[in-house]
Amino acid sequence: MIPFSKGAFLPVLLAALSAGAAMPARAADAEAMRLLAEERGCTTCHQENPVPKGSKAIIASAPSWHEIAARYRGRAGAEAQLAREVVGGTDPKDRHWKNQAAFTSMLPNEVAVSDDDARSLVHWILSIH
Repeated sequence: MIPFSKGAFLPVLLAALSAGAAMPARAADAEAMRLLAEERGCTTCHQENPVPKGSKAIIASAPSWHEIAARYRGRAGAEAQLAREVVGGTDPKDRHWKNQAAFTSMLPNEVAVSDDDARSLVHWILSIH
């Protein structure tokens, strides 16, 4: 048995309880973001996981959130750039997902997605591992 003084036990207990409580909150946040993405129409083209590669696989309509996160996570200004693209769309001449996605550009979404929702969604997407 590890000896604990009364004063040392409480901080350890509180740390353990708060770590356990954080996990369901993160899961609830992720579920809320998935629901928001669905409600705003994002899932019409995007999905969370990449389309499997192989001879019978189809080219995805748009990059998955995991692919977006892998490409842009850690890049300076990526969150702001992607949030602008979510609301304003992308330039069809800028084929940065060429041969990886069927669509050449993303249409503007300012009617369905507010600036705040776009920032929240992009922040969540970039946190996906």
